[in-house]
Amino acid sequence: MTRHVRSWAIADLAARVVVAVLAVCTCVSPAHAGLTWDWSFGGTEAGTFVTNGTLADAANSFDFTITDFTVTASTVTSLVGRPYTENQPLQGFVWDGSTATQFYRDSGAYTNGSNFNVSDPNLILYGYAFFAPSAAGSLFDSSESAVVSFSALALSPSTPSGVPEIDPATGGSALSLVAGVLAMIEQRRRRAAPVA
Repeated sequence: MTRHVRSWAIADLAARVVVAVLAVCTCVSPAHAGLTWDWSFGGTEAGTFVTNGTLADAANSFDFTITDFTVTASTVTSLVGRPYTENQPLQGFVWDGSTATQFYRDSGAYTNGSNFNVSDPNLILYGYAFFAPSAAGSLFDSSESAVVSFSALALSPSTPSGVPEIDPATGGSALSLVAGVLAMIEQRRRRAAPVA
């Protein structure tokens, strides 16, 4: 009888832990750290943007502000993983739900593209430029000569950056289900407890 009661106590504890975790997840607001985007062009250049917004925003028209920029592949291999700086503050792009229709810089005051330069003084200055509505990217050097000419840009949201987003509706349904299981476990535990 003791072993039976102990197994219910363990199951009860496990269910309570699951309930607590789900409760925390459903109370956490969606990630504000940003959304990661994969970009590539020219068959050699690739990297990521981190922007504001969520995956749900990417399904519609939205103005995404770029907060981070990385290069993961390049014809100039020394550029991969280097820190980059923005030429002007607050760069970003306007998204129509499937493609970038405009890149901008300087808080939108300049609408002819977004630029990112390598900030490592040991390297010759290289930079990336992104333009739309043609949705193209280019890699250029310090003399503004194209290392990789403007080519069609592939841009797509990949994953939220930072805290994962939890859908409160789904989390709430799961919480209700686990609460029901917990109530059933408690009821069985009471029935199985020895009478004093």
